[in-house]
Amino acid sequence: MHAQASRQRSLHPPGMWRAIASYSVWAVCFTVLYTGHALACTAWADAGAAAVGAAAAPATVRMALFALWLVFIVWLLILARRSRQRYRHGANAPGFMPRLIYLLDASAVVVTVVSGLPVVLSPVCL
Repeated sequence: MHAQASRQRSLHPPGMWRAIASYSVWAVCFTVLYTGHALACTAWADAGAAAVGAAAAPATVRMALFALWLVFIVWLLILARRSRQRYRHGANAPGFMPRLIYLLDASAVVVTVVSGLPVVLSPVCL
């Protein structure tokens, strides 16, 4: 009975908070990546490029930013997968919200990939 109750609870249509969740994750990702990039370059410049270990700092920063970016992408892919399952399981009468949330989640994945590319592909500190 508990499994049936939890299944019924999970099948109710999602609310508005779920519709903004994926783009909220993107906003946090964007802020963390670009702020981390700026702070790392500032710290690296303040330490001086000739300091011991400073030559490895941009590579370390790039790897850290890349790892963070991948964590956010995986998080968004999980959200998109769950919203797709919810949308497909309600195929008889999917409604507006499950469709909207699936499209928002899928587009947030694309936007996160595109907006993170300059940070992880360009030189860290110019």
